[in-house]
Amino acid sequence: MRGHHLDRIAGLDMSFDEYSQLMIKDGYSKTKEDPFTVETYGFLKRLRENPLQKVILVSDEEDLICKRCSEEMKSKCVRDAEYQKAFYKSPFWKKDIPEPADIIAAKEAGLEMGSEYTVKRIIEATRKQSKAYKKRLENR
Repeated sequence: MRGHHLDRIAGLDMSFDEYSQLMIKDGYSKTKEDPFTVETYGFLKRLRENPLQKVILVSDEEDLICKRCSEEMKSKCVRDAEYQKAFYKSPFWKKDIPEPADIIAAKEAGLEMGSEYTVKRIIEATRKQSKAYKKRLENR
């Protein structure tokens, strides 16, 4: 799972209606029935229902959520990640170029890229980030 998707697991303590409204509000879906919304809600819900399920954290690779994302949103995400990836830890890396969002999110939660964690551990680690994400979406 991509690092920047981790807080979505803990944040899925909401109904499908609430989730679909957030996805529409954030620009990921156009309608409640959008396949992205339906499939990602199901995926995240299954993870929450299986707290001992193991998840490996990855950066700059597509996970199930990325694969379901619209081309419009995916192209923005990939463009930003590729730009960062091209310079990350190279001799040209500068402090003003931020780390990829996946690494930042994992670090903020006290997790490491490439490591395996249970869903329960991810939920515990990202609970604060998840609340901030939901609040930000609600205020849009």
